Amino acid sequence: MRYFFLLLFFTQVFAADNTIYIDQVGHNNQITVTQSGSPNSVGGIAQQAAAIQGDYNQINVTQDSNNQLRIMLTGDFNNLTANQTIGHAAETNILGNNNTINFQQLTSGSKSISATINGSNNLVNATQQGLGQHQLSLTLTGNGHSVTSNQKDSASHSATLNLTNAGGAATVNLTQQGLSNQTYTLTQSCAMLGGCLTNITQQ
Repeated sequence: MRYFFLLLFFTQVFAADNTIYIDQVGHNNQITVTQSGSPNSVGGIAQQAAAIQGDYNQINVTQDSNNQLRIMLTGDFNNLTANQTIGHAAETNILGNNNTINFQQLTSGSKSISATINGSNNLVNATQQGLGQHQLSLTLTGNGHSVTSNQKDSASHSATLNLTNAGGAATVNLTQQGLSNQTYTLTQSCAMLGGCLTNITQQ
């Protein structure tokens, strides 16, 4: 038995400005989209992403104004929560089972998050806040990775994380803050059975 729930709420509706296209295949998917103001875009059908396939996916998207979100989920038990306010972009491509992703982008400043995940039981919590232009790019390959990222304040911060499970899962805690622009890149292939832990604070 298939169940599909879609809630769309607009304080103002413009066909060209608030664009939502969703092509859903599978069962027991729950999708809640709330858009207030314009323009906002999700994507799908004849456009890129938002093709949700698999079982038990739960996606919650809240956008305010001038945001772009692209989603492609393939697998089971995936959970995606995205919160965008003004002028942000989030793009994700998930393959695998039991992944949980939470994006939170606050205030303005052209913030972007891009995540590609191929594996199971991966957890990503990413927060971008403050007036700066923040960018986060994630590529997770394999199972059991955990990434917590917080980019904040008025400077422009960017980070690229490429994590591979080569016998062990990676845990990364990243904080970028302060008034100076920060850039960080990590390419890690973890072969330790107990996992690899990386803590980064830039300020």
